[in-house]
Amino acid sequence: MRFFFYGTLRDPDVRRAVIGPAVGRVAIVRARLPGYECVFMRGRTYPVLRPAPGGSVEGVLADHVDAAQAVRIDRFETGEYRAGSAEIALATGETVEATVYFAARPGLATARPWRLADWQRRMKPRLVRGWFRGTP
Repeated sequence: MRFFFYGTLRDPDVRRAVIGPAVGRVAIVRARLPGYECVFMRGRTYPVLRPAPGGSVEGVLADHVDAAQAVRIDRFETGEYRAGSAEIALATGETVEATVYFAARPGLATARPWRLADWQRRMKPRLVRGWFRGTP
């Protein structure tokens, strides 16, 4: 199975914690999703996709995800997202179909851009401290 990650799952530490010990078998390559922008989810510190004609969202394509890993990813994404399918553009110019998590209902997307580097600097340390206390 293939997944496109545009938010916190782009971070290798988060990916390892979510996907589990066999994360090394998942192939990760840079990719992008045309036609969208990555923005904050209303009231949250994590992102959601918002349609944006002419836009493009940077992310990674996770390939060779097995069924158990897919269940872990789905559980991580919670009920605020719904899984869908989209054409993902690779650096090679090739496009592939992958599972992408979109907002589960209208009105969850803000207009404020979400950036991974900002999240890693501001929010990741708190998340990691929670992991060491056993409550991510």
